[in-house]
Amino acid sequence: MDIAHKIFISKSQILSAWDIYTKERTVLLWSGGRDSTALLYILKQMTNSKELRVLFTDSGYEFPEVYQFIDVLARKWKIRLLKRQFLSTSTRELVNSNAAQKILIRSFQNDLFKMMRGFQEAENCQIFLSGTRWYEHFHRSTSYNESLRDVNFSYPILHWTEKDIVSFTKTERIPVLSLYSQGYKHLENTLFSSRNEKK
Repeated sequence: MDIAHKIFISKSQILSAWDIYTKERTVLLWSGGRDSTALLYILKQMTNSKELRVLFTDSGYEFPEVYQFIDVLARKWKIRLLKRQFLSTSTRELVNSNAAQKILIRSFQNDLFKMMRGFQEAENCQIFLSGTRWYEHFHRSTSYNESLRDVNFSYPILHWTEKDIVSFTKTERIPVLSLYSQGYKHLENTLFSSRNEKK
C-alpha cells in the first residue's frame, strides 16, 4: 500500500469521527512527537487551523525540547493548543521515592485517564484522535476505534509504519523534534524514554 492510499484511509477515519461526534467535539492528542505531529499536519490540510482542538497532556516531566517545540509550532501553524497537567500528588511522591517503573507507569496511566475523563465533561469532547500506530503497539487490536476506561479514541494513522512517518515528514517538510536526531526513537517523557546508543 503506497503512502497516498494510507493518507486517504487516515483522512477517511478522521471524517468518520467528525460525522459521528462532530468536528467541534473531536480533540487531537498532540505530544510533539513525530507521529502525532504528522497527524496534526494531516488535520491542518483538512480544515482551518482555528477549528482544530488540540490537547497537550503534561506530566510535568516532559523534555524541555518538547515544551519549546510545541509552543513554537503551535504559533507557526496558528493552533489553538490546550494544555493540561495530570499527575496527582501521590504519583509525584512515587517518582520522588524512585518507585519501580511498572508501578510508576500504572500510576501515570491512572492519572492521565482521570484527567481525560474530566476533560471530556468540561470541554464537551466526545473522542480523542491519537497518533498511535499498530506497528509500535502490537498488543492493540487492529481496530481504528476503541473505548478505554470510558474514554473514546480514534487512531487514524494506525496502519502507518515508522518508515511511512519518516518519509512523510521529510517529503512534506514537517518540523521534527531535535530529540530524534539525538538517538531517541520513542518519546514519552524524561522518566520513561531512553536513547538508542550507537555502537
